[in-house]
Amino acid sequence: MSDRTADRRAMEARKGGIMSIATMTGRWADRRHGAGGSGGSNQQPFEALTAFIPVEAITLFIAAVSVLSAATPVDDAAGLPEILGSIDIRTVYFVFGLAVTPVIVLLVAGGKWKEAHKADPTTRFRWPIWPIIAAVIAFLAWAWAVPGLAESDFEKILAAFAATFVSTILALLDRVFG
Repeated sequence: MSDRTADRRAMEARKGGIMSIATMTGRWADRRHGAGGSGGSNQQPFEALTAFIPVEAITLFIAAVSVLSAATPVDDAAGLPEILGSIDIRTVYFVFGLAVTPVIVLLVAGGKWKEAHKADPTTRFRWPIWPIIAAVIAFLAWAWAVPGLAESDFEKILAAFAATFVSTILALLDRVFG
């Protein structure tokens, strides 16, 4: 990703004050690949939080929420759209937060171990306990703050505060456990 693209994304984010999921994910990828530096002055509050979440979990969650919001519940459930429409968004939230995200972290760790094991056959698999815990906590805080999950104004404010608080705490804990 070029510096120009990263600068354009940063400018778009500052303009509206709200960052889209695509821009946030793009900035996460830029930062992971060194294009945006690591936590410079242009870092957005959710960037520290999303650094702990596998981008695959974010992508799959957004896709699942989009599919569910497009499906409509019908009383005479006969087909897949009706079944999808009857699934509560909070169910998806907890399934992704507590099941899908840890599985993705394990799969990524397994892939890294496989590559390391090819280079050095004595390399042992290390369970990614901290990355799993951090990913689950970060995902639950991030997804709660995504528009559509929090219903009341109080819950929206609480979700935004929780995301910022969790972001800060995880960044500090990552220095110890990461």
